[in-house]
Amino acid sequence: MYDDLDFVDIDYILYEALHERKKGSFKVRAYSIGSQECIVQCENRSCTSKGFDLSFEVHHAVSSKKEVYGKILCKGKLDSKYKGATGQSCDWHIEYVITPHLKEVR
Repeated sequence: MYDDLDFVDIDYILYEALHERKKGSFKVRAYSIGSQECIVQCENRSCTSKGFDLSFEVHHAVSSKKEVYGKILCKGKLDSKYKGATGQSCDWHIEYVITPHLKEVR
């Protein structure tokens, strides 16, 4: 499916409301696209979300062979088992840049 793709770089920043909390980056090899490797965990310990799934965005970057950037809001709720949690929506989001790297032609 991704015959000409070598790997994808994913750079991201996690925010709590408007405050930057974590920067990160990682590589995803072509054979791992669509797996758990395209998920960035929400850092809010009381969030019920499984994280930010960037699989669709990675697929878009690869199919267009262009850098893709954007923002995704967390879809989780605050878990009521933690003190002070109200069941409201998680206020974290991710901003990302996804860069596909194609194999060199020999």
